Amino acid sequence: MNDFMRKVYIAYFATHVPATILIDSQAIVPEKYVPSFARQLLKFHIKQNDDFLMLEQPMWLKSFIVCEVLVQLPMFYVLLRKLLRKEETNIRWMGVGYSSHVMTTMVPILTEIYRRGSLTLFLIYFPYFFVPLLLFYSLATSREGHVFERKRRSATAKRK
Repeated sequence: MNDFMRKVYIAYFATHVPATILIDSQAIVPEKYVPSFARQLLKFHIKQNDDFLMLEQPMWLKSFIVCEVLVQLPMFYVLLRKLLRKEETNIRWMGVGYSSHVMTTMVPILTEIYRRGSLTLFLIYFPYFFVPLLLFYSLATSREGHVFERKRRSATAKRK
């Protein structure tokens, strides 16, 4: 993976943490435990983007959010740390497992949004499928111990 893509993944995980904690988790956390600013943020998002999923919160969505909070959220931190440090150990299987899980949960979400004809909402949710797809490809096609590109030495440095 090149440095640009590593930075894309870092930004993805760094922004996904607060989105999960402040927005998505409200579907499963009792309202009395949610800070008022987070409740207002969710209300704004629902109104601004016509997010019928977070408004209606169907049971299947809540089950995905339970997985997001209990499985994905810890992985955000682990993968973010590994990406920041360019740490190779276990990043391939963790990243491929994470990406596979996320893409699988995003298919019915994107399908429902598409079915209801909300292009704006589709475009808001789509990166949460597409970035994991890119991560999956980056990690699945890399060799163990060679996930991060090494800086190539110049021809003159090689001769010395």
